[in-house]
Amino acid sequence: MELEFTSQKIFKSAYKPTDLPLFIVPNFLSPQLLLQIKQNWPTSDWRNNGYLNNQRRQYRINDADGFWGRFQLNFIESKTISYIIYNLFKLIPSYTEILTDLWEDQEGYAVGQHLDNPRIEILCQVYLAESQEQVKHGAKICTKEGEVIYDVPMESNLCWIALNTQDMYHKVDPYPLKIPRRSLMFRYMR
Repeated sequence: MELEFTSQKIFKSAYKPTDLPLFIVPNFLSPQLLLQIKQNWPTSDWRNNGYLNNQRRQYRINDADGFWGRFQLNFIESKTISYIIYNLFKLIPSYTEILTDLWEDQEGYAVGQHLDNPRIEILCQVYLAESQEQVKHGAKICTKEGEVIYDVPMESNLCWIALNTQDMYHKVDPYPLKIPRRSLMFRYMR
């Protein structure tokens, strides 16, 4: 049911806000799956992501058991989901692995304008916002010169999907709220 829900959302709701290889999908996960994710949010085994800054902690789903192991196997690694996501860019799935993390950013988190690791072919980030205050604190898609082209709203259950090209610059401005900035990030690796 969750695969069917998300497949239909991508088919019917994905839109391109810019000329860049970027799609936005509102209500990406079914309400039941979104609730399960929130109910199973990890309380341990987090690690700091120190190479960016210490305001982000991450939980690697690929190595998890229980709910998260099943989620990785049955949803993230589903051929249905990967095919539909690749099809947005008129590509055939060619990834070697899918890296999946939960991210929890704290007050003060920021990352300057950057391109992602070239090993990443497609990135998908599902925001799990807890408050309307967070809407203004999503990723900002930029030109090489730093001009913001599109401000991805940090709406709960909104997924932004991007083909990692040499033009896909993005950043996150300093996060000013006490409420954690939570998201699910999965990356199709070359």
